[in-house]
Amino acid sequence: MDKLVLTIESRDAHERTAATLTLLKLCRNPMIRGFCSQKEVVHTFVRQLERKDTSLLAAYALKACLERGITPSDFDFGRAAKLIVAMLNRGWFDDAVGRVEGFEVFRGLMTSSNGNLRQQVMDGNFGVVASLIKKLEGGERHDVRTSLICLDIIENDNSANLTQLVERGINNLKADSEKVRTKGVKMLAALAQTKAGEQAISQRVTDIVKMLPPPSGSSSRQRTQSLGPAAAIYDLSKNETLREQIRTSREFITWKGQYPRRAGTLHSRGLAT
Repeated sequence: MDKLVLTIESRDAHERTAATLTLLKLCRNPMIRGFCSQKEVVHTFVRQLERKDTSLLAAYALKACLERGITPSDFDFGRAAKLIVAMLNRGWFDDAVGRVEGFEVFRGLMTSSNGNLRQQVMDGNFGVVASLIKKLEGGERHDVRTSLICLDIIENDNSANLTQLVERGINNLKADSEKVRTKGVKMLAALAQTKAGEQAISQRVTDIVKMLPPPSGSSSRQRTQSLGPAAAIYDLSKNETLREQIRTSREFITWKGQYPRRAGTLHSRGLAT
């Protein structure tokens, strides 16, 4: 057993993988689980989260250990959580361990160990929500896809994270900076691609409509700040449910009646009829 434990740290990928998977199979035995709890096994897997070539297999192994109750008394959930969030930031969950997709490994980590690791991932300065905000604001297709998968995993039955993301997106729409407004538009458009995101945005549609372009007599700053909401409504209207909600809202009908020429720019989204 000692030799097997040493081999999980091998620089040879084939040897390391074989040793890790063998050890995990042996851990079905309660005596072996007790042995691994007293050895550096779990700590080794946590250290391996730091390197790209070992991280996903180590995360898979860590998930298995936590599911089987192999947790040393001095296990540092905070450090493990920080490294897991770093893996998300770097896209290291995008691969697979055999037939197990990386994000299924992440899902397992988030549902194991009685929520201790999940709580650490969600809390602190290295929290996963901050990572999602950065990726969604960037708007890159791959980042948006992986962020939405991640959001689905961490959201569970708690909508607090979605609410925070939608709030961030709406606040960005109000910014003086065009770059920041664009980030808000991209974030809301990405969130609208999921059912949960659609529902969260639906609760704030009225707030966004109220931010639409004001009369021409308004200040230059007011008119500039309204460009973000207009762009957001244009993009959100790709979603049929949100488009119908926007189109039939009292606020939008009133605004459209007051500024028909401006409403005409939204005709291609089915909002001006």
